Amino acid sequence: MPNAVVESWKEIWIKDKELNRKYTADFEVYEQNSQKGKKSEVEIFIAID
Repeated sequence: MPNAVVESWKEIWIKDKELNRKYTADFEVYEQNSQKGKKSEVEIFIAID
């Protein structure tokens, strides 16, 4: 799971300009679905303009 989150952030960083990020508040949400092994899910929220 940690590697999947890192890989997702790498994809976001590559698309910084395309996404028009504001850098005011980015966060990750780890709920019950984040504890399901290979089927885990984490939500990543980024501030955009």
